[in-house]
Parts: sequence; structure tokens; C-alpha cells
Amino acid sequence: MRALEADHEFLMKGNVFSQSWLEGYLDVKWAEVQAMRMTTHPLEFQMYYSL
Repeated sequence: MRALEADHEFLMKGNVFSQSWLEGYLDVKWAEVQAMRMTTHPLEFQMYYSL
């Protein structure tokens, strides 16, 4: 995603994607990354929450 943020001009050639569409897409995907980072991994449940 960082690479896409840094270099996406090729996707806008020929009006394949617009700048606003790409920005919206990246916003959604970064929100997904943040949600995954905040989610407890199943192994963490097994190691710390199982009694």
C-alpha cells in the first residue's frame, strides 16, 4: 500500500482510475490494516486467555 501511495500515476493514465478513487481505496485499505493490527490473534487467546 505504501508503494501504491508513492507510485500510482500509471493507474490514472487513460482515466482507468481517478485520484479520488485511489485515495478512497487507500483509506479503506488502511482502515482494514488498522483493524487487523488491533485484533487479538487466536494464538494470543490460547496463550493468555485460556485457563
